[in-house]
Amino acid sequence: MVNIEPLNDINAARFLQQAQFSSTKAEIEDLKGIGINQWLTNQFSLRSGISGYNWLLSEGYNTAKHRYSTWSADWMSWQQLLSAKDTLRKRMAISLSEILVMSSVGLGLPHKSFAVAAYWDVLNEHAFGNFRDLLKAITLNMGMGAYLDLRHSRKANSKGRRPDENYAREVMQLFTIGLVELNLDGTPKLRNGKPIETYSQETVSNIAQALTGWTVDNRSNVDKSITYTEFTRNPMINIASRHDTRSTSFFGVTVPEGSSGEQALEIVIDTLFNHPNVAPFITKQLIQRLVTSNPSPHYIRRVATVFNSDDNGERGNLQSVLTAILTDPEARNPPDNRPTIGKVREPMLRLVQWVHTFSNRQSISGEWKISNTSNRKWYLNQSPLRAPSVFNFFDIDYAPNTDAFIDNGIVAPELQLHNVTSTVGYINHIKRVIEKGIFYGFIETIIEIAPDYRTEMKLYDKPEELVDHLNLILCGGQMSPKTMNLIKSALKALTDVTPGWKENRIHLAVFMTMVSPDFLVQK
Repeated sequence: MVNIEPLNDINAARFLQQAQFSSTKAEIEDLKGIGINQWLTNQFSLRSGISGYNWLLSEGYNTAKHRYSTWSADWMSWQQLLSAKDTLRKRMAISLSEILVMSSVGLGLPHKSFAVAAYWDVLNEHAFGNFRDLLKAITLNMGMGAYLDLRHSRKANSKGRRPDENYAREVMQLFTIGLVELNLDGTPKLRNGKPIETYSQETVSNIAQALTGWTVDNRSNVDKSITYTEFTRNPMINIASRHDTRSTSFFGVTVPEGSSGEQALEIVIDTLFNHPNVAPFITKQLIQRLVTSNPSPHYIRRVATVFNSDDNGERGNLQSVLTAILTDPEARNPPDNRPTIGKVREPMLRLVQWVHTFSNRQSISGEWKISNTSNRKWYLNQSPLRAPSVFNFFDIDYAPNTDAFIDNGIVAPELQLHNVTSTVGYINHIKRVIEKGIFYGFIETIIEIAPDYRTEMKLYDKPEELVDHLNLILCGGQMSPKTMNLIKSALKALTDVTPGWKENRIHLAVFMTMVSPDFLVQK
């Protein structure tokens, strides 16, 4: 492990907000008591609760009625994120879901909720495992096969049929190596002053040829039942007659003539996994999801080096990579005066943080009826496992066209979700949530998760202490004096002549904190 100095409240809160979804006082005290190394050890060894797939089964969604619905996938995703105790695993899984994207949006197959859940379970299973195993698992996942058309991709024939190239392209562009060759520190390699492309159209076509013949495994559905869901979590199988056995080459590696579909797949996975771009390409994105949108080249190099070979000489060990990300000096002790530090909190993770901080994390109905929150006018413009395309909710290199970003050469991917409509939508939605809880759809009388402000109510008559408390547990101690004074003044204006003034003080304090730039930007 690593040597981390003794923690104070602020350092503990910052770490927790990067590693999981919240930093309550109890969580801060626990971390301070055991230290980061032991906390990580505990989280790495913590068993997951019920899987997403099994939760859907337990709720009885494997019926003809639910065969083409997706709302149960939303309920499943919120149940997984809001009730889980293995919070580091879930934080890693939701981060991976935005890099290795498979979405319920545009997924054309029956029982798509089970397919989404099965994919989510793959991400959870491999969150602390080896990236090669994860890459193979998502490639054979039936939901991914349907999403990016690897399912039913067949060898070429005399009638003009060609192998589908969608997955072959995206597995390189988005899931492993990116578009240009990279140095270990994530900077592009140059030839004659220009970036060097990682692959050509020929590479795409040759990998697509190697990946032919894969299809759904529904062999156990002997009675052809329309309520059968097991196919969504069975890895795809290869049909020999559909696989192209001709020799093909990519990145200097050859798939020999006569290779089976399974043999060709192993060569593809090994070749991509061992490409020198994988370490900087994947680790930079994980850093962006967890710590900062603009990691320095030194930060990327340090983590990519661990990806290439950890202390045990293993390549692609995600547990080691995650440890390196969270314990890096740039994560634990960033310079105060650098404008590149931190990241915009994703809207859906702000809601998750509210639940983990201000509720008992239980669904009142037991069904977790929390809807799709993608609507930008009424909700968050983002919802788990609902990216609008394989390119996720935002571009990893997105930067607003303003002098502040241009002059500093920095990016803010999450800001691509923000416009006037979505900003107002978030403000209105989070205000309703803070005051009433999370409700079912638009029915504000059906509360799914109720707020619990018992800790905060003890400070209703102490505005100074209340703001300090919220600064710590929501902002990781990063709130500016100007914002703190603004909130304190607003709280003092609410006196006992106002009906419900005690509760209103708490609501106002939480609301002003959660719409402040000090909360919206995690540092």
